[in-house]
Amino acid sequence: MSDLSERGVATRVPTLIDARLKVVSRNAPVTVPPGTTLADCIRAIQQTGTGDSVFVTGPDRRLAGVLTERDIFARLVGGDVDLGRPVETLMTTQPQHLHLDETVQ
Repeated sequence: MSDLSERGVATRVPTLIDARLKVVSRNAPVTVPPGTTLADCIRAIQQTGTGDSVFVTGPDRRLAGVLTERDIFARLVGGDVDLGRPVETLMTTQPQHLHLDETVQ
C-alpha cells in the first residue's frame, strides 16, 4: 500500500512550490487611470473577471497604486462611502510585490 500521508503524497506529486512565478498562469491586470471613480473601478473588476484588484497607472504607465479586494471590503462594505470619489482616496500607494523570478514558496 502506498504512503497516503501528506508528506508521502508530496514526494510523489509534482509541485509548483519551487517553480518561478513567471511560469504560473496569470491574466493581464485591470488598469485604470488616476481619477477613476470607485464605482468605475468596481465595475472594471466585475466586467473583466480577472481578479480582485485594479492597478492605477499614470500616463507613463508607472504604477501609482492598487485598489484591492481588501481595500474595497474593509472600507466600502458597511460604510457610508461615496462611490463617486476618485480611486486615490482608497488605493494602496505602496503595495508589496513579488518579482517573477521568485518562487511560489
